[in-house]
Amino acid sequence: MQPTASSFELRHDEPLRGSADLDAMRAAIPLAYTVKGMFLSPLAHQLGRDGWARVAGQLVDPPRGGRYLAFKDYSQRDHLALAWELARTRHPGAGARQGLRLVARQDFLIFGETVIGRVMLAIVGDPISALTQMPAAYDRVVTGQKMTAARTGPSSARIEVIGEDDGWEYNLGQVEGVVMHYGRGSLCRVEVAKGRYAIEARVL
Repeated sequence: MQPTASSFELRHDEPLRGSADLDAMRAAIPLAYTVKGMFLSPLAHQLGRDGWARVAGQLVDPPRGGRYLAFKDYSQRDHLALAWELARTRHPGAGARQGLRLVARQDFLIFGETVIGRVMLAIVGDPISALTQMPAAYDRVVTGQKMTAARTGPSSARIEVIGEDDGWEYNLGQVEGVVMHYGRGSLCRVEVAKGRYAIEARVL
């Protein structure tokens, strides 16, 4: 598998190889793109005081008093900075893309602890149904990129993101995290094109 290729397949238990220019990735995110604080707060907490000190100076929109508010919008650039610092700390030998992928797998659990997440989880009982609900969840917590999802078979779904052509490794981890929440593995096909990418997940 070559992560620089336009498409590739990867199992959940296979490592994602390849590096990434995190500074370039952050700079490519429009400043108008935001994410709710509920996804930054756990990252900051897991980093601890030392980790926070290393990354705080890089933030374009640092939280007042160092505390993120769950429903306030913050820069996606800052989310990437926190996620990368946690990936580097928790998975030092994994490489940038694999580290971000692993960190992203916890997002489904974070969302599931919110009121909106609990309501959505109450009406889905399998990984494919959960994956097809991802755009509805995305619209509530993210501005900028647009996500669509559709069932493509009895055990598969396709998720497309429009508005960026990098950052797919994070969404890959999110998709895998959804499937893993239901105790299953996955085989994902990632397709990258200018300004968009798609992840088709087949539950194993």
